[in-house]
Amino acid sequence: MSKRLKAAQKRVKRLLGDRRAQSSGAAGQAANVVVSILVASLMAAYLLPMAINEIIGVDTTSWTGGASALWEIIPVMIVLAIFIFFVNMALSTGERL
Repeated sequence: MSKRLKAAQKRVKRLLGDRRAQSSGAAGQAANVVVSILVASLMAAYLLPMAINEIIGVDTTSWTGGASALWEIIPVMIVLAIFIFFVNMALSTGERL
């Protein structure tokens, strides 16, 4: 190739830059965040009902009243913990972008 052609290619590359989403900082991070939240929410949606059914199915008749009452609110605490986890993940990744 001639020197002029190589110089022109370098100028065009410098002018246009690298526009691939994988190499751009914010776009790549945003895609990673979206995929991470999607995978985590799908796993939670699949596993959470099974875990709650197992917790609800425990026989608490021989337990004291306080322990039995606390055991009944564990599914609510699990759902709240997962909600707080996703909110925290979204807010912390939003600060990095």
